[in-house]
Amino acid sequence: PKRCLVATAAFGNELARPVQFLREFRDEIVMKTFAGSSFMKAFNMWYYSWAPYVAQAEWSCEPFRQAVKYAIYPMIGILYVSANVCQSFSFSPEVGVILAGIVASSLIGLVYFTPIAISVALITRRRISRGAAKASVLTWLLALIGTAISVALQIPQVAMAFTSMLVLTTSMVATISLTSAITRRLRS
Repeated sequence: PKRCLVATAAFGNELARPVQFLREFRDEIVMKTFAGSSFMKAFNMWYYSWAPYVAQAEWSCEPFRQAVKYAIYPMIGILYVSANVCQSFSFSPEVGVILAGIVASSLIGLVYFTPIAISVALITRRRISRGAAKASVLTWLLALIGTAISVALQIPQVAMAFTSMLVLTTSMVATISLTSAITRRLRS
């Protein structure tokens, strides 16, 4: 089984409750569906390309370990909410895991990326164009449709691509939407 390297290093033990929750969310919810396991294959390729180095840095630098630990707490809350969304759709696990992914990706965008995007927008005094916002929404719709079709037809490689695209575009749309709203409000 895949280990949660960054969280294990952050919490100091793979049996720490937050690490167990992350592992259970992955193994007991996400991996039990075609859509979820398709996404996790792509995610694992990305995650394990850098996670061992971050975990090693955590083990060797206590302040960094503590910073990562506190940065993980919002993710745990986000995945807890997403697990509840998924469980609400227990009658259709594939729909449930896709909706959980959309909720998680939206909240990740709002919590982790929106503060950065707002800061950049305010410092550079640039607005997000309507064209860029429309393009991101259309890309999101394409990802959602592609995910639905590839999951319905059980096409693994295509599902890997579209579920990953759905996660990324969902985070992007959430970030762009809130950044636009807040920067418009602050400038008026």
